[in-house]
Amino acid sequence: MGFLMNFSFLINPKNMRFTFILFFICFAASTIVAQHSIELTSGITISKLKLEDDRVFSETNSGSSIFINLGYQYEFGEKKKIALVASVEFLKRNSKLALNSNLGVFGESSIRFMQFGFSPKIRYFFSSKENSFRPFAGVGPTLRYNFEATDSGFDIDEEGYNEFIVGGVYNVGFNWSLSDKFGVLFEAGLMNDFQDNFSNFHSLEGNDDGKFFDYYIRTGVSYSF
Repeated sequence: MGFLMNFSFLINPKNMRFTFILFFICFAASTIVAQHSIELTSGITISKLKLEDDRVFSETNSGSSIFINLGYQYEFGEKKKIALVASVEFLKRNSKLALNSNLGVFGESSIRFMQFGFSPKIRYFFSSKENSFRPFAGVGPTLRYNFEATDSGFDIDEEGYNEFIVGGVYNVGFNWSLSDKFGVLFEAGLMNDFQDNFSNFHSLEGNDDGKFFDYYIRTGVSYSF
C-alpha cells in the first residue's frame, strides 16, 4: 500500500516537476556510472562438424570461413570491470565429410551453413577503465538461424536441417584504447552447438545428426559514447 501511495505521488500532475527532476537525476547518475560502446569485428572461424551416426560418413575435416560481428557493450560499476554485450552476427560454417568406404563409395562431401545469429554475453575486464589496455574474458549463449545449407554446392532440402540452433560461446581478448572514443578490439574463442544441425540428412535408418565445434579469431574497432 505504501508503494502505491508513493507511486501515485509521482504521477500526480501537481508533482510532475518533482518527478521530472528525480528522473533526470537518476538518468544522469546511470549515465555517469555506465559506459556504452559499439564494436565491429570480423575474422575467420574454423569449423568441424561432429556426426553421431557414422554409417554414411567416416570422419569430418575442418573448414574455414568468415565471421562478422556487430555488438553493443554496456559497462557498469565504479571500475567498469563488468559488461553486458549484445551482438548480431553473420557467419559461414564449413566442414568436409569423408564418405564411409565400407559402403563401397569413396569421396568427400563439403557441407556449408550460412547463419545469422544473436548472442548476449557477460564480459569481465581484468583491468579498470583507466587503463588503455584491457584484457577480458566472456561467455554467453548463441541463437542462430540457418538460412542456407548446401552439400557440395547443392542446396539441402529444408526438411534435412534445423533452422534454429542454440549453442554457446567462450572467448578471451583485449580492447586497446587509442583515444577517449576509439579503440582496437581483438577476440579469440570457441563455439559449440547444443542442438543438431541436421534433422534428416543422408540417413539409412534414422537421423544423421551433427553439431558444429568452432575456433574463431576476430579483430576490429570499438567506439565509446
